[in-house]
Amino acid sequence: MKEAQANLRLPKRAAPLIAAIDGRRDLSQIAQSAGLDTLAFGALWTPVEKELCDWGLMLYSDLGKRV
Repeated sequence: MKEAQANLRLPKRAAPLIAAIDGRRDLSQIAQSAGLDTLAFGALWTPVEKELCDWGLMLYSDLGKRV
């Protein structure tokens, strides 16, 4: 299997969102951990989601969520 190199271009303000992705938090918890309201979160999450999903680096799932 060959390696792929990905260069993600995201706003620096999105760093707390990426840092909060841990497989257990839902989107509202990620927004809350970054101190963002719904509108601010949506504006920052859209490019994060596009970049990560385009490279296959993010999967929406609740498998890691505690019940």
